[in-house]
Amino acid sequence: MKYFESDATLNMRDLSPLKGHKEICDYVKEEHAQVPIIKHDINYVHVLPDQIYVQKDSTGIATNDPERKEITAKLFCVFWKKIDEDKLTSLDIYFDASHLPESIQMYKSK
Repeated sequence: MKYFESDATLNMRDLSPLKGHKEICDYVKEEHAQVPIIKHDINYVHVLPDQIYVQKDSTGIATNDPERKEITAKLFCVFWKKIDEDKLTSLDIYFDASHLPESIQMYKSK
């Protein structure tokens, strides 16, 4: 949480926004329980004084997948911060989860 303001918001696709360290940490713990190792390949970064745009491919293997098949999602992220500040006020993550297996429920709409 050293990268987020204490009242930061995480917006993930069409899920309800997560606000503050506790909600964001709880979500990340759940995500890593389902996909414990995720490799991130950064394809594009554009840095502005108050925003950072990142296009990346994230690849992982679901914990309960007996075939150990790699799953890749293409993501577009917008990191929001105050000018001349290091911590994020918000992180927006956009991606199409329709191809992800049912075993990864945390990417589904609530």
